[in-house]
Amino acid sequence: MLSRGRCIYDCAFCSQAKSSSSRPDMLSRVIWPEYPVDEVRQALKKSSVLRVCIQTVPYPGYTRSLARLLVALKEAGKPVSVAITSVSRRVLQRLKDAGAERVGIGLDAASPKVFMRVKRGLTWSGVWRTIREALSVFGRGHVSCHLIAGLGESDLELTSTATVLVSMGCRVGLFALTPLPGTRMCAAERPSIERYRGLQLALYLIQEHGARARDFKFSSAGSLTGLGRWASLAESEAHSLRPFLTSGCPGCNRPFYNESPLGPIYNYPSLSLAKRDEDEIAQQVKRLLATC
Repeated sequence: MLSRGRCIYDCAFCSQAKSSSSRPDMLSRVIWPEYPVDEVRQALKKSSVLRVCIQTVPYPGYTRSLARLLVALKEAGKPVSVAITSVSRRVLQRLKDAGAERVGIGLDAASPKVFMRVKRGLTWSGVWRTIREALSVFGRGHVSCHLIAGLGESDLELTSTATVLVSMGCRVGLFALTPLPGTRMCAAERPSIERYRGLQLALYLIQEHGARARDFKFSSAGSLTGLGRWASLAESEAHSLRPFLTSGCPGCNRPFYNESPLGPIYNYPSLSLAKRDEDEIAQQVKRLLATC
């Protein structure tokens, strides 16, 4: 849900940030064309879409517009997720009453230090408060939190934060930094694909098998060096390819949201596409495990 102006916040990686000079119709690396709400609603009724996600760009009064949009889309009969940042409990309840089935919250940064540097206008404590209140309003299993690898965090910080979020009852959606022209992080490097595969495996073990960051091995700098007692299970799960699929809300695949179809593909939108690249993924995992 884009506004006519920029976001009121200034995240260093975002094309919609207050200081960004990126195209105004872009969010991440995707161009979002405008369609009338009724046309969208009718198309959804006929579609096999499993989930609708409303991505929001905060501007004054945007939560009221969002609630109206939720009511308008309710007739389509699809579960709706709302991606937000830091809002009050009253707003969260309003969104649920209007038809939101769950919320996704952009924590993005895995540590307070990184957060302060890249998410201007927001506070670490404020977003965590929103996470706790969202869990209270929507319930465990109905709140997703987004984390971005490549903002300057260590593997230890990212897996530790993911462990806390999952223990609270959140799902974690993992993204790779996408350096976008016109943003403050336009010249930043993406995380290596081997590092990202390691984080995907660790997150999958945390979310699906109850592992915790303290179970893994890290270097003095916080880099993942081993999966400890989970190593054999990780190898088995890697063969299934499931850890490398898009993570986050159920039914959401975000195709090519943070990578070009030309590759390398960080988050696979489907198992069939991952199977196409099965040999390449196996080599990436082999190189990863060789360093662990």
